[in-house]
Amino acid sequence: MSTILDLGKLRFLFRGVYANGTAYETNDVVTYGGNTYVYISNTAAAGNVPTTTAYWSKMVDGLSAQAGSYNAGTTYQANDLVKVSGIVYRALQTTTGNVPPNATYWEVFVEGFKYTGDWSSATQYYVNDIAVLNGINYIATANNLNSEPPSANWAVFAAGFQDKGDWDAAVDYEVNDLVTLNGVIYRCKADSTNNEPPNATYWVVFAKGFNHTGAYNAATAYKINDLLEVSGRTYRCTAASTGNEPPHASFSVFVDGYKHKGAYNAATAYKINDIVVVNGVTYRCTAASTGNEPPHASFEEYIVGFELTGAWSNTTASGYCERVRDSWIREPTNTISNLAFVFVGMYILWLAQYDPSEGKPSLSNRSWFLIMYAISCVAVGMGSFAMHGFNTGWGGWLDVTGMIMYISMPVFYNFSRFLRWTESEFISYYLISNAIFAILLWQYSLLTFLWGALIGIWLSQELALKYQKQPHIIFLVPTSIIMFLYLYTSPGKTPIDFVINEIEGVLLWAALAYFLYSIEDIKLERTHTPYFWAGFAAYGLATIIWQPSKTDGVLCDPDSLIQGHALWHLLGAVAMWCFYKYFRTEVDSY
Repeated sequence: MSTILDLGKLRFLFRGVYANGTAYETNDVVTYGGNTYVYISNTAAAGNVPTTTAYWSKMVDGLSAQAGSYNAGTTYQANDLVKVSGIVYRALQTTTGNVPPNATYWEVFVEGFKYTGDWSSATQYYVNDIAVLNGINYIATANNLNSEPPSANWAVFAAGFQDKGDWDAAVDYEVNDLVTLNGVIYRCKADSTNNEPPNATYWVVFAKGFNHTGAYNAATAYKINDLLEVSGRTYRCTAASTGNEPPHASFSVFVDGYKHKGAYNAATAYKINDIVVVNGVTYRCTAASTGNEPPHASFEEYIVGFELTGAWSNTTASGYCERVRDSWIREPTNTISNLAFVFVGMYILWLAQYDPSEGKPSLSNRSWFLIMYAISCVAVGMGSFAMHGFNTGWGGWLDVTGMIMYISMPVFYNFSRFLRWTESEFISYYLISNAIFAILLWQYSLLTFLWGALIGIWLSQELALKYQKQPHIIFLVPTSIIMFLYLYTSPGKTPIDFVINEIEGVLLWAALAYFLYSIEDIKLERTHTPYFWAGFAAYGLATIIWQPSKTDGVLCDPDSLIQGHALWHLLGAVAMWCFYKYFRTEVDSY
């Protein structure tokens, strides 16, 4: 006799998460407490939880991560996962209100930590909570409330430091407290009160520094590492000293400098490095002197003024450091390096043959925009070549004219894109404006003003590409940069002084921001990375190199073939190329 097997009944029906009110039938499958169960009773019924073996059989062991952070009001089932203070626990059985750790109901599933910030007496802390007190990180070893570390409920997790400011004899210092005295930072290595550093028993040097005290005062008791100024020179105190005016054995020269005292006055007591002028000649005081009019042994010639010295000598240096030669090229390195600008401009023109001639005119096709950009690059190189090569007034004028011609190019190009100028309109506005700039530069010293203003306008335009509907950004970013430069070059000035003295410029920048905001929606996109930022970095580095590369700058070596000003030219050419590539990323959606 054969047995008939009913294959139709060998099937399972997944019913999802167990519901107490649902009537389940044979072979129904549910999840409960992270496990999977199958209903085995032949009688359909509701209210029998899957852990009831008369009705259910476990199919698969599992975990439930649905519980999240522990909640005392939640009923947890076996294999539920909860998190307390960075530690994940697994429920061993059904439980309510038994907070982990509790070995009866929970086991550690994943170790972890929870950073709670500064310790507070009002905070409930759990095992593995981390809190900070007096610069030290503590980890809770037991659940606790208002148990201030260090205590039995805490262990040191990571030692730290607590900056207590200037040393004070009345303050009780603890281990790892930091104090400052005479420009030196000390770390407390043993609890201390009224034990002034340096004291090897209680303190160890953490970081050496200096304490700038301003101009020398005979009544001040100077200590080691105090800095003070006398006649433009900065001295460092090397031994405790009172009433010993530098130069003195108690002090060493920290930074050499000079103090200009104007025309010589017989009644003035001059000090070392004081600068005075007599008959157009500038002298430096080399020894304390009163009533000894230069020329005198107490002074040396510092700068010879308007005095006929005969034939030109090749011993002089230009204002850009390099020694001026008696040849047809007066400053060879500073001159030849300008060919980098010419090369960039000519290379752009050569590449134009591969650009399309149709489509919307831009720097990505053969247009007047592209041609004028290339010409402006060449103009910078030729103008600077003339200035450094011939050292003439007209060469200097060509130099600054070329610089303005280049920096105004992106300004007029951007306006042409924003306002939808034709190529002929762009050419007209650009050339007429630069003709006016050239006349003004010939008559007045406006290079710094024009250069800074045009860079600021360009920056505002670039901001408008992304933030046109946020005029406060277009206004605040350039204005903040200009204010920073004002405060940097005007010691003692405040932001209020900037607003009062430069109110016209502030109002003009506000008007520019409003204008960029109010024009028709700008439908241009450009990719700033990497070329815009690379060009910005190249120009920034060139600017940093500029100042110390001048005559008498720390990088100046008049007879070297390596000149910082020449490097300025090379980096400027790199910036030109990068900005050319940046403008070619433009997507015109008008």
